[in-house]
Amino acid sequence: MKRLMILFMFFASCLLAAWEPFLALTLQRNMTDQVQYVMPERPLNITSVYRVETGQPFHIETAFILKEKAAKKISFTGSLKLIAPDGKVSEIFSNRDCGWVKAGDGGIFIAPFQVIVSFEKSDKKGKYRIELTMKDDSGNAKVTSREIEFVDSCVDRTPMDEKGFNRFLNFYYRDPQPGRIFAAWDYYLTTAVVKQKEKEGRNFNPSAVLLGFCEILKVNPQYHDEFAAMSRQAAVENHAYYAFIFAGLGKDFLKKYAGVINPDILTLVKRLDGADPFALKEITQAYQLDMLWIKFMVTGEFEPIRLLCKELRKRPVMSLEEAKKRHESGKELTAEERVKLNNQLLQFAAVWSLQSNLRQGHILAAFYMETILARKLYTDDQEAVLIKFVFKNLNSKKGSGK
Repeated sequence: MKRLMILFMFFASCLLAAWEPFLALTLQRNMTDQVQYVMPERPLNITSVYRVETGQPFHIETAFILKEKAAKKISFTGSLKLIAPDGKVSEIFSNRDCGWVKAGDGGIFIAPFQVIVSFEKSDKKGKYRIELTMKDDSGNAKVTSREIEFVDSCVDRTPMDEKGFNRFLNFYYRDPQPGRIFAAWDYYLTTAVVKQKEKEGRNFNPSAVLLGFCEILKVNPQYHDEFAAMSRQAAVENHAYYAFIFAGLGKDFLKKYAGVINPDILTLVKRLDGADPFALKEITQAYQLDMLWIKFMVTGEFEPIRLLCKELRKRPVMSLEEAKKRHESGKELTAEERVKLNNQLLQFAAVWSLQSNLRQGHILAAFYMETILARKLYTDDQEAVLIKFVFKNLNSKKGSGK
């Protein structure tokens, strides 16, 4: 087993004295953000993983849940070990200092360690047990464990339909299914992209969906070999889609797979001159809001929602009524006025997209927005007012049964 990274996290949120160890095996990437940016009374979403394949990184989340206030300061240490199918025991870490909790602190969750690991080809296939032991400074020890199965492959190529495709991308942060990526990619190239072209016409822009695939591939290096090889047989009309994803995966990926990637696609990548096609330095067009949303939907991270909320304070603006009057009077808008009008349209689009995606069940986005308000992380008062408006409008529609 390869240990990729250990992050030491001290997100003291609350509670104490009566405590229980916490252990989760997951493919989610947003645990850190959930602990930091979800209010204490809101539940964390943690999806467990039970089967992984060679080279597939998964997260071992360790923590302790505190159930009441402590009468005194409590110190904790943690040990994590792996028991192989043949009974061989490997220590991931032993007697790590988890910090301490002061008397009177309050909360529900403290996450001391996150370990990212993956199995190698040389590891035995079968079921492994990962065991966490936590000790407090009084000598009390508690143990919890989880099982994970190491298999040859988790790939599922069963053909996708539209519903399955939308679920795969739009709720990946909630239920990651990387083994479905090839089925999703096939559906995208044969069906979804055709529908998108028909719907958007001259405004067709695939950047958001391609960004979604790129983000999934970034954290699933076990599929890089095959995805690069697939480009050799790619239809010419799909070359640009591959090129954007390959460029987004970065220089190290391109260096490693330069001899595998279709040469014509590699030429397209080189035309980008090392630029990241998915970089968002400034939001100037509506499709870039879609890119922020797909980034959130795949990663579940806080930053895309923060940037979306930041768009709510877009200014200076020109009202649609004023723009309409200018058009009816035959007067052309100046370059400066066109920028103001575009700012207004982007602000409206940001409000609409927040309302729409909250209604579609992205409750984590609502939790993040709630934190922005409660902790005053907003850029200015206009942003705060419009976030409140989004919540008010959402609740009023729920109340009316719409």
